[in-house]
Amino acid sequence: MVHLPGGGRGAAATAPPARAAGLRRLLHRALGAGKSTLARALQARLLETGDRQVTLLDGDVVRTLLSSGLGFSREDRDTNIRRIGYVAAEVVKHGGIAVCAPIAPYDGVRREVRAMVESAGGFVLVHVATPLAVCEARDGKGSTPGPGPGG
Repeated sequence: MVHLPGGGRGAAATAPPARAAGLRRLLHRALGAGKSTLARALQARLLETGDRQVTLLDGDVVRTLLSSGLGFSREDRDTNIRRIGYVAAEVVKHGGIAVCAPIAPYDGVRREVRAMVESAGGFVLVHVATPLAVCEARDGKGSTPGPGPGG
């Protein structure tokens, strides 16, 4: 799903040209899906080819530095994603690119963050389609949800 400035009703009058606007890419999936690896590769590529600042917001790093007091309940996960969204929106607002790689399992908070970021620039949601069995095999923390509701 891609939204770039100028694509919505009235957006052309208020948003900067696409080349000048910030952009956020959110890669999401379970632990061990390869989000961080893909995000680092994307950041490196964008830095090589672009003339804008690129900020990587890796889920583990953000959880350590900005969300260390949070657990893994739905409420805490949503708070963590909102914090990442806020920082990403600030980067985007200033014309940068934010590449984010958190575990973001809940659609409602992803939509909330999308709205927050789109008010400042563009938003691209990337679902990393790694099979759950691969995620579970790579998961050294034992936190990949298994089969069942929400799993």
